[in-house]
Amino acid sequence: MNTEPSRNGSVVRWSFMLSIAIASVAVCGICLIAQSADSDNDGMNDDYELLFGLDPMNPADAALNYDDDTLSNLQEAALATDPFCGDTDRDQFPDHQDNTPLSRVYIAWGDPKFTTTDAYLYTGPAWWGGASRVGGSWNTNAPSSWVVDAAEPEGVGSLLITVDRNTLTNTVMLKLQYLDQAGASLYVDILDTNGQVVASDLFGNLIAGSGNTVTSYHVIPLTVNPAASGIRLRRGVGTVRIYASGIYTDMDQDKLDREQEEQLGTSDADTDSDDDGLSDYAEAIQYGTDPLHPDTDRDGLSDSDEISRGTNPLSADSDGDGMPDAWEIQYGLNPLVNDAAQDLDGDGVNNLFGTSGDTLMVLAK
Repeated sequence: MNTEPSRNGSVVRWSFMLSIAIASVAVCGICLIAQSADSDNDGMNDDYELLFGLDPMNPADAALNYDDDTLSNLQEAALATDPFCGDTDRDQFPDHQDNTPLSRVYIAWGDPKFTTTDAYLYTGPAWWGGASRVGGSWNTNAPSSWVVDAAEPEGVGSLLITVDRNTLTNTVMLKLQYLDQAGASLYVDILDTNGQVVASDLFGNLIAGSGNTVTSYHVIPLTVNPAASGIRLRRGVGTVRIYASGIYTDMDQDKLDREQEEQLGTSDADTDSDDDGLSDYAEAIQYGTDPLHPDTDRDGLSDSDEISRGTNPLSADSDGDGMPDAWEIQYGLNPLVNDAAQDLDGDGVNNLFGTSGDTLMVLAK
């Protein structure tokens, strides 16, 4: 492998990304590029340091931590994760809490650190082959993007993402963030290893013309052909601007990838593993509830019931008044208001004391 830096770093960056794809099989980059040069003997190979803007002649940067994931640069290098991003694959599991921190391909098109050539060069899962543009230009100003101007002839401009079908045997989810520009058209095709079209225009024109930035999800049926290994985002007409893309395996399409479901113990074939009315994604990412138990705080109210009522599914007593949420609801009290000192039935015993003994029977009358 070439470890000599070119003037713009592209040779080093490209060879590093390929090395990740080869070396991270089954262990997510832990055995990454064992034979690569390490000029400063800091445990991080030169390719890694050059790709992410570290100094391959400064051993002191190995102990530093530039992001918020509690991993040092040296630990990040061992995992092949991004030392400047606490969630390298953008799956909303921080790298230091993620059993598979490279479970997804993440592409920030036009990011000036990773688009010094037509290729986008970054770290990713073992089955990722690469990403590149044909035509169009990189917009390196935040938010970075790939853009093709409306003045370009019809059909000019495309992005290509390739995968290794020897490693990746499933269909994948494609996540796209793009400008929904009126008068434009954008299509998705599948290509084989020779660049020939296997399936064209899978979803019709993705652009509806709202003028907003849109995030959309699309199931890419790679299994239609064993040779299908490329996903092409193809411009038709108009101004097309794409900000970011992600690719991951998600059989139940609940926005948790297969590796996340394995870590959680949930099913990648069931969007709601505990059948409580909340998806596994909503529980794990949005609410922090237990996707394997329908009543996380064990207060007698299901997690989905608590969400719909506005009570806290992580606390049996949302208002902290000493009375469980389910009890308050049962007897007509407000689980979001501290009404412990009130006397609901006028018997001289306040509501808090009414949560025990015979007073329950009085309240029930």
